[in-house]
Amino acid sequence: DGLTKQDLIDRLLGCAYGQALGDAYGLCTEFLTRAQIDASYGNSTQLIPFPSYIQTAHARRWRRGDWTDDTDQWILVMETLLAADSNAQL
Repeated sequence: DGLTKQDLIDRLLGCAYGQALGDAYGLCTEFLTRAQIDASYGNSTQLIPFPSYIQTAHARRWRRGDWTDDTDQWILVMETLLAADSNAQL
């Protein structure tokens, strides 16, 4: 299919960065209802300020701008897949 090893590495890195950034950004609204998000951030045409989002009871469990255990788990899965003794087929 013409995919080089470097292409694969670039794609995996893109997934890793996208996962971590999306997880960190999503933390500011995780478990909030649409009404709570609207009340907290107002104008729905504007991006939520990151990393200066409103600290909810849930989000306070992490440092501002950090990712959650979702990304930690994803990193562990990737480390397992990339281990030299892994039986996984990429």
